Amino acid sequence: MSTAQLRRDQPYLTMTYLVRLLKLVHEAHPDAFGAAFHARLGFTSASAHRASKPLDAYPFPVLDALETAARDDVARVRDRILEGEKLAATGRDPHQHGWDRLENVLWYVAHHGPLTADDASYKILRPWGGREELNGRLHLTARDLVPFLLLLACQTGMEPECIRQLRSDCLASPARGYVSIAYAKKRAPGSTHKTVRVTDGGSLRFPGGVIRLALRLTKRTRALIGSDALWCDVGGHGQARASFDGPQGRSAVTRQWMSEHGLDRLTDRDGTPVALDLRRVRKTVKSRQYLRAGGVLEDFASGHTRPVAAQHYADIGAHEETHDQAVEAGLAQALGVALAPPVVLSDDGDRLDDGQAALTAREIKSALSGEQDTPA
Repeated sequence: MSTAQLRRDQPYLTMTYLVRLLKLVHEAHPDAFGAAFHARLGFTSASAHRASKPLDAYPFPVLDALETAARDDVARVRDRILEGEKLAATGRDPHQHGWDRLENVLWYVAHHGPLTADDASYKILRPWGGREELNGRLHLTARDLVPFLLLLACQTGMEPECIRQLRSDCLASPARGYVSIAYAKKRAPGSTHKTVRVTDGGSLRFPGGVIRLALRLTKRTRALIGSDALWCDVGGHGQARASFDGPQGRSAVTRQWMSEHGLDRLTDRDGTPVALDLRRVRKTVKSRQYLRAGGVLEDFASGHTRPVAAQHYADIGAHEETHDQAVEAGLAQALGVALAPPVVLSDDGDRLDDGQAALTAREIKSALSGEQDTPA
């Protein structure tokens, strides 16, 4: 966002943050505001409109490339941790049997938690890549969360903040290859607890499978901190933490992940390099659903009111050509209904077109006189 645009949007953003803060206060303390002020607060949030255009969707090839890279990286994370667990199972206490064997170091991580500066010196750990790499053999890191969150966003189209806030008990009602994901949507009016039905299976091509893998790989970290957060990781200094916020689209770790996979060389709609924004990933998934539904809002607006679906997910730059074609087709259809089909006659007044009905004398005279001619 340019400096000039930031200045233009600053008043709106300030009021948006203020209204959100007041709504959170009201949720925590319902009696803090009077009925009149609460009604005014609801009117303010319902009647506010952004001056800027809604976020546009990525080109579909970009979405496909992001999903493929995320799925491949999640598989590498899985293999890394499973291999680390096998090695740790063969190790022994390094205080008695030495820190010079990788399996002993991993045994220590498995039994005593992530390595910190108090456990062993960098000189001892350097042959195995250092403390952060060793902890990463048994725990997710902040970098690992990037492909996990991205893959789920590509597969489900869920709101980024809802994906980040998932709990370890989010899967429910598995049946016939499907499972429900329970999540909280704080911005939603009324009940904030929602569910979405997704495909389930043992492959990383299924959202249910991705979440089950995340549960498996973060189980050790969750036990260390006593958290029910789905996303847990270990920081560079060895601290285990619940990552409810997760890496943001513009964070350094996200930019680094994009660069490592060459995804920052992809081209966006305006010709600029692609920058990862999970909100735009959601827009792109919704855009694909919209086009598959043929633009019928009743089939597309699942989880939204029709006005929200139309304004935020249908009326975007990615659909301009589709909408223009729909208008053109509609006008052509209306013109076809309004005007009678042309009649082709020979010089003698015999009908040459595919019509079978006989023409009256008046129709023949009109056709030969040029009354039905159209400009070239």
